[in-house]
Amino acid sequence: TSEHERPQRFHVDYVPVRDEHDVINGVAAVVLDITGRLEAEERRAERTFELALEAVLDDVYIVRAERSTEAPAGEYVIEHVTSSTRDPFGRSAESLVGRRVRELYGEREAAFLIEHLGTARETGRRVDVPSMPYRLETGTGRLMTYWDMTFSRLDADRVVVGTRNVTDAVLAQRQLRETDARLAAERHTIAVLQDALLPALGGLPAGWSVGWHFESASEGDPIGGDWYDAFPLRDGRLGLAVGDIAGHGIEAAACM
Repeated sequence: TSEHERPQRFHVDYVPVRDEHDVINGVAAVVLDITGRLEAEERRAERTFELALEAVLDDVYIVRAERSTEAPAGEYVIEHVTSSTRDPFGRSAESLVGRRVRELYGEREAAFLIEHLGTARETGRRVDVPSMPYRLETGTGRLMTYWDMTFSRLDADRVVVGTRNVTDAVLAQRQLRETDARLAAERHTIAVLQDALLPALGGLPAGWSVGWHFESASEGDPIGGDWYDAFPLRDGRLGLAVGDIAGHGIEAAACM
């Protein structure tokens, strides 16, 4: 067979040939070409595998290393895509199958994909890439999307790629971090203001000492609207004042 043709496969049975004295004089071989049967079984197995891929929630690609002399070195071709798939640029499964990676994606994205496809195929290790960013050009401007990707070797030439659009989760995490940072800055500002407004309790009459303890009603939030003061009276007595702004937390402290 030529380099790119699939080899034929045969099943061979060998039977000894004996004479009338039960002496083996030779061997008879029965040769059966089983190429077609094995290829049919492989196609059924591949179809079963493809149907199983359709049942998973993520988008799944089967990508094959292209070995033809016309293909650039390290090129990969998309061989199968689950039917509901939309790639990071919104293209359907039908528009992806049979096309080369470098045809579909820009230089940066193609280099990224080919690097990880090669690593998974050559080493057999699964490669996980979280939150890979893709930039879409839309009629109203640029839109960033984020994708979790896994690359797993299927056989010597093919890699299974799973993708999941995690844009909503990434943006929600980013918003949460920004909110936490803003609240931390607000707490710091109010804490400094609260410390500045509360008296140092100095200049008390001889024999007097005053201490205080504050415990916020909100767990994890040490800021509130409680306040105190202590001051000497003319007759030698000590005046104490304690107050509480309605509410709690940053809003109450700001009113203090």
